[in-house]
Parts: sequence; structure tokens; C-alpha cells
Amino acid sequence: MKADVYASMALPDPMRGAGRLFLWPNDPGTARELEAVALRLGRRLDKFERDGCVALHTDERDAVLILDTLRRYLDAHALTRTRAVFKVGMGTPSLADFPRANSLDTFVGYARGKWLGEMIDSRRLTAWFQPIVNAQNPEKVEAWEALARGRSHNSSVAEVVLPCRLISAAKDAGMLATFDRHIHQQALEAFDLPDGAMHGLFLNVTTSTLENPEFCLTQLHHACLQADLQPSRITLEIIESETIISLDRVQDILTIARALGFGLALDDLGAGYSNLNLIHQLRPDIVKLDMALVRNIHTDPYKAVLAQKILEATHSLGVHTVAEGVECEEELEWLAAHDVNFVQGYFIARPTPSPRLLPLPTFV
Repeated sequence: MKADVYASMALPDPMRGAGRLFLWPNDPGTARELEAVALRLGRRLDKFERDGCVALHTDERDAVLILDTLRRYLDAHALTRTRAVFKVGMGTPSLADFPRANSLDTFVGYARGKWLGEMIDSRRLTAWFQPIVNAQNPEKVEAWEALARGRSHNSSVAEVVLPCRLISAAKDAGMLATFDRHIHQQALEAFDLPDGAMHGLFLNVTTSTLENPEFCLTQLHHACLQADLQPSRITLEIIESETIISLDRVQDILTIARALGFGLALDDLGAGYSNLNLIHQLRPDIVKLDMALVRNIHTDPYKAVLAQKILEATHSLGVHTVAEGVECEEELEWLAAHDVNFVQGYFIARPTPSPRLLPLPTFV
């Protein structure tokens, strides 16, 4: 499974060049929100009262920013009911343009997919690595988690694109399976540790990807072998577990994963309304305590009690634990004292483009 198996993901740009994005809001409230968005962006907004239309001025440099902002500030109803079409320059839509007018959420998803596809094509979407260390001996790296990072055209460190924005774009564009496969391949290619290092590698997999028939575990298995990594060193970390639609499909895929030798981890336990039932439904080897539960756990008795109960249950089941988002010494000390197996977070080390580049701190 070489990198060149990925076909070009570039899509026609729905907002190429400077022009105006014409929007037909469905109600006065949405019209007011569009005015507020234009004000936030500092962009000119033309109004066409007779047609119930507004036109937001754009240039090719800020197309993605504009669409991201519209998605952030308009609710799902407004995004679905507002129609959109883009015209280059100062022209106005003609009858020939109306058949290509889409709902704004479709328009946003298409544009964000194009942005993500071009990032994949130009190899600006890569994997970075964050160490997972032994809680009792944090100088000992046990594994690395591969994390998605994007890079803007200017390649500046200040322009690194973080996973939340990348995953959001992939979700909007229906590209989560493509996104996951690309990051897996990038991680396997870059996971070049010194001879003799036997650290494991955690690869994130969204539940949408597991449910997607295009996702093929045998291809991932082959890619691991090509990278000289035995599947037993790979842990598939299941994220967005609360959004599982087809539990039977996910369970079947995970049965295949185990048969191929992959380990399984369940991410974000203790976050929001995460379902504890998934522990017995998916039977993971590892569960990861969410950073929201870990943050200030040494001073918050509610978090401490909840975490202790989770740890008692996982230890009884023989399931290992990783605490995410450790940001201070006191959190690390609490976790180690309560028998968490592994930890990761900025207090240990920030992600870097290669595990070889990371100088780990010395703890005393």
C-alpha cells in the first residue's frame, strides 16, 4: 500500500478567484446572522431586497475562512435552508446559474472537501507523533500516537492546521475514511525509530471509517508489513465512539482487526456522554481517559471519584488505561498514585513531525 495508490483528491473550486457569494436566506433571522458574519469577517455585504438575496464579497485567499465562519455561526436549519451560488467578479446570477445553486451546507462541505483534498495532494497533510509513557516511570516511552497535522501553503510553523479543523472538514465533505487512510499511511512511512526500538504506534480511526465499506483492514495490515511493523505493535484507537450507528458492523470489523493482530483502544472515556456500555460491547485492550476528566483531577473530588471508579472497573477487567492531556506535575502524580498505566500530554511532550526529533524531559 504505497503512497501513490491515493488518486488525486483535488475538486473543482466552487470559489475560485475574487467575487461574490450569493446567499438566499430562508428567514429574517438567518439574514441578520449573515450580516453579523460579514461584520465579523470585515467583508462587504450587498443586499438585494427585491430578490431576498445578499452577496458576500470574497477573494481567493479567504474562501475557506469565509465558509468555515458561516458554518460556525449558522445553525443546521439555516445552513440547510439557505441557498448559495458563487460568481466571479461583480456579475450577478443569471437563470443559467440557479440550477447549480446548492444548500449552503452542501456548498460548505464541497468547498471544505476541496481544501482537504488539495492538502492531501500536495502532501501538506501529515502525521505527527506524541509519546505515551509509563505513568510510574515517565521517562520510559511505551508507544507513540499518530496525530493529524495540516500545513498551509506558506509552510510556516505558525500556520499548522490542527486536527479539530481537519476532522471537521473531512466530516463535512464525507471524507473521513479517506482522511484516516491517508494519516495511517503517513504515520507508517514516518515511524522510523532507531534500530532495536520496539515502541507501539496508536492509529486513530473514526467510527464513521469503521462503518464505511471502503475501509479495508487487510490493506492496512499489508501497509504495516511493508513498513516493517508487525500488527501486534499497532493499536487502533477508536474515536468519536458516541456516534456509532451500526454497532454490529463495528463489532465485525474489530473482530477482523483482532484476528489480524491489531490491538484496540477506546478513546475519550469520561468525555461528555460517552457510553460506558461500549467497554463491554467493544472489549478494548486499552481505554483512554479523556483530558476533560484528567484536567485538575488532583483538586476536583468529583473527577477523582469518577476516575477511581473507572480505574477500578478497568483493572478488574484486565484493561489497560492511558490518561490523556496531562499538563502539570500534580496531575501526573495523582494518576501514578492511582495506578493509571500510561500517560500522555503536553507536560510529557508536545507532538513533533518525527519521533526521532523529540527530546523527552527528565523527571526527578
